[in-house]
Amino acid sequence: MSTEAHLESLLEIINSSARQAIAEYKKGGNDVPTINSAEFHPLDTSTHHVALRKAVRLLEGACQQLCASLAPPQRTVFNLVRHYDWVCVDIAHRKGIADILDKHPEGLHVNELSQVIGIEKTRLARILRLLTTRGLFKEVNRDVFANNRLSLVIKSTCNARHLLHPGGGIGLQAASVLFDALSDPEYGASPDPGKTALHYAMRQKGLPAVSNVFHILEMDEEKYKIFHKSMVGAGEIFGALSVLDRKE
Repeated sequence: MSTEAHLESLLEIINSSARQAIAEYKKGGNDVPTINSAEFHPLDTSTHHVALRKAVRLLEGACQQLCASLAPPQRTVFNLVRHYDWVCVDIAHRKGIADILDKHPEGLHVNELSQVIGIEKTRLARILRLLTTRGLFKEVNRDVFANNRLSLVIKSTCNARHLLHPGGGIGLQAASVLFDALSDPEYGASPDPGKTALHYAMRQKGLPAVSNVFHILEMDEEKYKIFHKSMVGAGEIFGALSVLDRKE
């Protein structure tokens, strides 16, 4: 297959999978959701919609491959390591910005929001504007921000929110020392489940060794109390319960 033919095939996948997703959303008389919607679509919290998830998976994969094919490789690799969007999401998450904006459906000026959460207004505006370009929140007027369909996920009432702890999650702790753990003669090649990057990170911090993640949860009362909500949120995010949606 020629290079151009390969790109055309990716475009066909993008087009067909997008149309399939649209068709799935419209089933049952529902409208196709927009990014600026102020509420979830009925399928957003569905854990059994396999067809939609398959279509979106193809769409995401083809879009990523098309961009990687056409963009300069330096840019693509640079973006792999220099995407700090998660830091801004973490700030919005921990400051409860979505809950605050929920009380202002027409939007709230960054000056007022700054006073409520205690972040300097100019920096806060930059953070929210970056998130807006990524689809999280919307800027209804200059420096006036409101919730949208994506920001609803980080409201305190959303179960999926409890999995979004990038700033203090155990995954990030392990990721920050992964290179060192792999290079360590004791941890790098060990098949021992107690010699993971996470255990290495805990040792570096002088924390007691634990055998599994559940023991870690027991050491953090806040995470322990919301664990059940995190599992419900995981079902919404990953669609794990789709395996039960079988028609004999």
